[in-house]
Amino acid sequence: MKLENTKNKRSDFEFLRGFAVIIVFLFHYNKQAFPYYFVGVDLFFLISGYVITKSILLKKNFNLFEFYLKRIKRIYPALTIILAIFFLYYLLYADFDGGGYQDTFFSTLTTFFGVSNYFYAINPNYFYFSPEIKFLHHTWSLSVEIQFYILIGLFLYLFNILNNQKLKSKSLIFLLLPIFIGSLLLFLISNDKLLAGYYAFPGRLWEFLLGGIIYIYKPKKKFLNFHLLIVLFSLFLLIIGTFNSQISYKIIIIFTIIYFSFVITFSNFYKLLTMDKILIFFGKISFSFYLWHLIIMTFFKNTFANIYFDFSLNFILSTLFSFLTFIFIEEKFNKKTILD
Repeated sequence: MKLENTKNKRSDFEFLRGFAVIIVFLFHYNKQAFPYYFVGVDLFFLISGYVITKSILLKKNFNLFEFYLKRIKRIYPALTIILAIFFLYYLLYADFDGGGYQDTFFSTLTTFFGVSNYFYAINPNYFYFSPEIKFLHHTWSLSVEIQFYILIGLFLYLFNILNNQKLKSKSLIFLLLPIFIGSLLLFLISNDKLLAGYYAFPGRLWEFLLGGIIYIYKPKKKFLNFHLLIVLFSLFLLIIGTFNSQISYKIIIIFTIIYFSFVITFSNFYKLLTMDKILIFFGKISFSFYLWHLIIMTFFKNTFANIYFDFSLNFILSTLFSFLTFIFIEEKFNKKTILD
């Protein structure tokens, strides 16, 4: 039988989240050694599209307020605490003579309001593949996620009202497909940085929608080996990173999304291995880990240049801070309360 817990959470998704956040960590730590590992972010987008579509379609009556409330509780407690701690540190210890205060202030502000991707898109100091990635640079993807939650909630709410009935998957897929195709073509063809640049939501929407489409598709037969597919993809990233660092990021993203669409749709996740347990653990804390890791990494690079055991310290501290945030903030605020 499949490894799914009582809360109907797919263990393969937790594994994939853990895998995604680890490869993003490696990319941020050393982009020269791991040039294509940024695709972990795209894997998050695909999974989010699947999970959010599933959570909405499984509801007998979709309540837009409840949907947004759950998203707020899922994101903002941990995000607010981490941003507050970071900004307090920055105010107390940053060298303002070196500049960067204005950028940091607006990075923090736009991250909180879910629009940091556009702040980075219009700011020439923040190119994602430049040698330096700064404290909150990674939060562009969280802003893209937030924008997707807002859009998909409104879209499905209006779809439900106009149909005056329970959301039907068969009719919904015909509405999602044209939007998916349009977003994908925009991503491929357009050079407009606000529409189809690396940070742009319109050019990223197709990744979320494909996740929703493959949930609706739901094949009965799963015939591919999950672990083998993960190993093959890891080897693929390692090989192309070693021998070719000139491939367009758009080509790598499209390949990754298509590849993992097949993994999610057609692969079996039966036997729980030791490595699975480790990655499932990181999948559970992946949101906090994603928020913390670049803040901690940038702090180390700015404070302790070339420190021995630099990688280990970054990884251990990111894991520790993330675990504590998950236990004391995420788990507590995700529970249903009277305030809901």
